[in-house]
Amino acid sequence: MSDETTRQDVVSILMVDDNPVNLQVLTSMLKQSGWRPRPVTSGQLGLQAARNEPPDLVLLDVNMPEMNGYEVCEQLKADTRLAGIPVIFVSALGETMDKVRGFAVGGVDYITKPFQLDEVRARVTAHLELRRQRRELQASYDKLRESERLRDSLVHMIVHDLRSPLTAISAYLQLFGQEAKEKLGAETQEDVASAMHATRNMVRMINEILDVSKMEAQMMKLDLRECDLVQVVGQSLDDLESLVGARRVAFERPAAPARVLADREIVSRIVQNFLANALRFTPADGEVRVGVVVEAEHVRVFVADTGPGIPPDFRESIFDKFVQLDGFALHRNRTTGLGLAFCKLAVEAHGGRIGVDSELGKGSSFWFTLPRRQS
Repeated sequence: MSDETTRQDVVSILMVDDNPVNLQVLTSMLKQSGWRPRPVTSGQLGLQAARNEPPDLVLLDVNMPEMNGYEVCEQLKADTRLAGIPVIFVSALGETMDKVRGFAVGGVDYITKPFQLDEVRARVTAHLELRRQRRELQASYDKLRESERLRDSLVHMIVHDLRSPLTAISAYLQLFGQEAKEKLGAETQEDVASAMHATRNMVRMINEILDVSKMEAQMMKLDLRECDLVQVVGQSLDDLESLVGARRVAFERPAAPARVLADREIVSRIVQNFLANALRFTPADGEVRVGVVVEAEHVRVFVADTGPGIPPDFRESIFDKFVQLDGFALHRNRTTGLGLAFCKLAVEAHGGRIGVDSELGKGSSFWFTLPRRQS
């Protein structure tokens, strides 16, 4: 094994103290513990040594000429390469305020002089172990993120390849249903209609996955134009009229236009998603309230239902990918769980905010805001 490999494997501890006696004592203790000490006698030399070869831990004196330990620590934490290195202050200053300042600038521990070698060894061992665990956790997190990225890439590739044949199947089923309508019995016609409906749902799910991927990669271009959200919401209500049934739908609109700079088609999809969910969870004799509110700097759109409501611990994740809105309720009308994720990404791409207010047993109110277009 080469000397260079050995140096890389042995834990490196940088010691910064203007007192040579302290450095000599600490050097002896660190060597006995199997660590590699790197003593320097000033803050500037300590910063230079850390930048040349980042250590695993820093033992830092506070009272030093030219640059004190607090200033050294602040500069270490300002460097992205060195910010994660644990810094333990070693000082004769034992007042509470001195320790508080040490923690405030980024120190992880504070040892008061005159120090006991056993205490120093124990604290160094503990913080080296914590850093090792953090590194392992970060490595696991990075590996998980990479696996997630590969999964998303694979899903994107598969669903992209599926869209064309499914679109063709849907078109052929529609053509078959039209041409053979006279020859098919009522039951067969219903079967063809069910097949067409299922195929359209699959195409819709695929489009949701692709759209969310585009939004996440910031590849979906917005066609930003001035539009009136009152008109957008009104048109969305008309488009979903067939889903209303016996439910009551109240549209609360402002007296003045609600002008925003937005992609009308995408905003319409957000509203329709909210409306479809509200109608799905509102009982047949229930009510859905839809409103547009013009505020000082934003326009707020809300869709409130009288459904079962959403549990508090579910509201934080409801806009995440693959979280299904009815996952906590009846397992019916299952979706990809991407509709609300798309809504969140789309609203934020417009510079707006999105959220939900809910109370169990009384219903939910989904809302979003967009920056108001000033006249």
